[in-house]
Amino acid sequence: MEDILEKVTINIDSRYGTFINDSEFYVDILDDIKNVIYIKTLKTEIFAYPNGTYNSELDGTSVKYLNKGDYIYVTLNNYNRINTISNEITPIKDSSGSLQYNSGGSVERDLFNRPINIKSTNSINILKYYDNIYINDGIPMDEGTGVENKDYIIYKQELTGTSCGPNDTNTFIVNPIEPELKRFNVQLWYINDLGKHVPLKIHNNIVYNSLDQNKGIFRVIMSFTIYFKRKKITRI
Repeated sequence: MEDILEKVTINIDSRYGTFINDSEFYVDILDDIKNVIYIKTLKTEIFAYPNGTYNSELDGTSVKYLNKGDYIYVTLNNYNRINTISNEITPIKDSSGSLQYNSGGSVERDLFNRPINIKSTNSINILKYYDNIYINDGIPMDEGTGVENKDYIIYKQELTGTSCGPNDTNTFIVNPIEPELKRFNVQLWYINDLGKHVPLKIHNNIVYNSLDQNKGIFRVIMSFTIYFKRKKITRI
């Protein structure tokens, strides 16, 4: 008896997904895939406005979501392919709730937006994700409309090889075998100025004529090949 290993390539796009909340969406597979054994990521593209900001928990100042040198982390179903270590800062406050400082009287930050002069404790955690995307200069996109500040950036990770197997670091081994794969759930995470991993909002309903540059991520595209066992045959 011998297993027949087959494969199918799946493309998912947040534009056509169903949103569970403002940071997580899912895409149903119309044709369920049975006995999944490997998942190999081919491409991940994240469409973003690079100046998107959030308000810091420390002092309410605007901090960029995406800082060069950091990562965007990707959750896909319950598949954990990547381990990362987080170093989260917990500020020390006095009885009135005010921040305590090692020096100065206001928050000072380093080049990576991390606070450097507040009294704090640190906690080290191991977190698990399916994928991560390195934040570099990205691929600048020009819509060609002549409208100022309407351009965006694509952060992209794409494979060139075609091999697949347990020794390929881009291959996720599904163990135990997935008996019936019906849906992909996707969620993104960023690292805030306290080192905490926070769900990253995906703004799926942005209208081009009224873009808000502070909104950050607005589209996610992923492509991967699914390897599955179809049936067994008997060789004579």
